[in-house]
Amino acid sequence: YGPAKNKKGEPKKELVRRVEKAVELYHQGYAPYLLFTGGETGRGCEAEVMAELAEKMGVPREKIFLETKATDTITNARYSVEIMKKQGWKKAILVSNPYHLHRAKWLFTANPEIEVQIAPSETPSNPFYHILAIGYEGLAWCSYLFLHPRKKARVPEP
Repeated sequence: YGPAKNKKGEPKKELVRRVEKAVELYHQGYAPYLLFTGGETGRGCEAEVMAELAEKMGVPREKIFLETKATDTITNARYSVEIMKKQGWKKAILVSNPYHLHRAKWLFTANPEIEVQIAPSETPSNPFYHILAIGYEGLAWCSYLFLHPRKKARVPEP
C-alpha cells in the first residue's frame, strides 16, 4: 500500500524487506525465478522497483519476471497466476509481511492448480508498525465482505 518510493526517490522500506527475503530464497535455491507484482503507485511501479533491487542484490535479470498491472492484492494474485500458468509454474512462495501473507495466500489459492507456500519478510520492531499493519489487514478483510475477492482473483479457464 502507498507509493513504491518515498519522497527522496528511495524504495519504500516495506518493499526492500520483501525483496531481501525473496532474494534470500533465490540464493538458497528455493526459488529459481522471482516474480514481482504491483503496478504504478504514483511514485514508481512496485514490480519495477523491486526488480531493480533484486538485480542489485545479485539476481540475474533473466531470472526476474514482472507483473505491472496489479493495483491491489486481488489483482496481484490474478495477474501473477496468469504469468505462472504461461510459464508452466505450479508452485509459488509468497513473500510479504506476516500480517499480509494469510490474505494473499487465501487469494492465490482461489486458483487451486497453484501450490502456495508463504515466507514472511522481516518487520520493524516499532510497535506502531504492527498496530498499523494489523489495522490495515483488518480493514482489507472487512472490505472483502462486499467484493467477492476470490472470484476476482481466479484466473478463468481458457
